[in-house]
Amino acid sequence: MRLILTMTLCAAAVGCVRSVPVVQAREQFAATHQEAKQRAVAARKEAKKSERLVRRLTDLVDNRQIAPLPELRRLSSAMLATAESLRARARSIQKVRTRLAQLGRGRVELRANEPGWKLFQTLRQDLRRVEADSRQAYEIFEAQPKAFKRLCGQHEIGPVDTAGYGDRMGAKIKEMDGWLRQGTAHLERVEYILTEEGADPESLRVVQAASVQLQAMTDTRAEVRRTALRFRLETKAGADAIIAPGMVTYNLFDRLDNLAADLKASSKRIDRLTKKIPTKEIQ
Repeated sequence: MRLILTMTLCAAAVGCVRSVPVVQAREQFAATHQEAKQRAVAARKEAKKSERLVRRLTDLVDNRQIAPLPELRRLSSAMLATAESLRARARSIQKVRTRLAQLGRGRVELRANEPGWKLFQTLRQDLRRVEADSRQAYEIFEAQPKAFKRLCGQHEIGPVDTAGYGDRMGAKIKEMDGWLRQGTAHLERVEYILTEEGADPESLRVVQAASVQLQAMTDTRAEVRRTALRFRLETKAGADAIIAPGMVTYNLFDRLDNLAADLKASSKRIDRLTKKIPTKEIQ
């Protein structure tokens, strides 16, 4: 009952207004337009930020369907669409301002029962309607960046300081090169078996198996090189590199540890295979 009474009194108060200074009307319309523009600008800035992140992740990740990239793309598109709708509403308010400026040209006041009063009432209603739409659209928009950031947080997507990564990676690669050198040296010691006439078949089989292991080590080292090159590509932006699932930087050291373990295991396997084969004396 109190709400109905309040609304009735407000309507009566509005109805009592018989004139409005043109300057005051223009200021009110301008303030509403400025607020709508600020909402549109803020939304577009946030939407563009998400779009840049999604574009960079899409460029750097081989599997573009890996979670959560499809959902991030959907959220980014929705943010851009909402931001554009806010811009459209701001432009609609600007058109209402333009019509008011034309209506008030050469006048000090807009008075009831004079030409233009009904148009002014219509413009004011249009302004309120579009402003309400703009505010409602912005309320919808505000939930979208929160969902985007929450999803990034869940998947540990975001900037990371990779300043010390290069040195750590270099140390691990140096360790891996040591295992490769050891495996190569073990095989070179007995490689003569492959070309020796009348070689013992069992020794020949062992050396061939060791050769397969060394080829696997060479392939693994090539993967290490590709990993290092991809890391440099992903982090070319500097200290605030973006990481996401599917990127080398996301699990760089786990990846390097696995590759190092493969190299170490192959090197030890070559050592076990070849240590019982005598070294050929150089004549």
